[in-house]
Amino acid sequence: MNIKRWFSWTLLTDIRDGMRLTLRYMLSKGVTMQYPDKEKWVPYPRHRGHPYLRKDKQGEIKCVGCELCANICPSECITVIPYEDSQGKRRPKIFELDSRRCMYCGLCEDVCPEEAIALGSHLEYSTLDSNDMVLNKEQLLNLPGKNKEGGMIVPATLKAGAQVVAVPSDSEIEPKEQEAKDQELNTQEPKKQGPETRGPKNQGKDWWQAIHRH
Repeated sequence: MNIKRWFSWTLLTDIRDGMRLTLRYMLSKGVTMQYPDKEKWVPYPRHRGHPYLRKDKQGEIKCVGCELCANICPSECITVIPYEDSQGKRRPKIFELDSRRCMYCGLCEDVCPEEAIALGSHLEYSTLDSNDMVLNKEQLLNLPGKNKEGGMIVPATLKAGAQVVAVPSDSEIEPKEQEAKDQELNTQEPKKQGPETRGPKNQGKDWWQAIHRH
């Protein structure tokens, strides 16, 4: 009889603990963030975001065009062409960073003797054209730096002058217009692919060939 009571009490305790945990999570506030329409997450200071260029106290770029970042980059996504200004200081005439290839390893930040380049807090840089992900010197100077504090959730707001671009779905297109497009595609004759009519080797949407450096 004691054994039966012990088993029943043990099972009852397990069920009670399980239901307590279930009810606690069911009644607690949800952790899902309504990103990016309503809420935004502020990255921590240690977050490795998009690389950016720094300025000194005089507002001039810190980079001296030593090309160490370009040489150490394993992805070969940094291009630096230096020159000497009127004061004889070495500066970058061209500084480009291909975000399509960057893997945010932070080697450029570690090797820079002037602390001119660092990984900042910027993490939203999606675009409709991949060529827009190649940033020049001016764009890198205007990117946000590291956050002093992070891990917070703030309300989402549109930047000044920003517009919401909506792409119509198939259900929003008029039936006649969609039917005309389908008929046009069906009536097109396939092009013959021969030695004389074949296009260049890199023709098509081969994204790797577009960003690969030979």
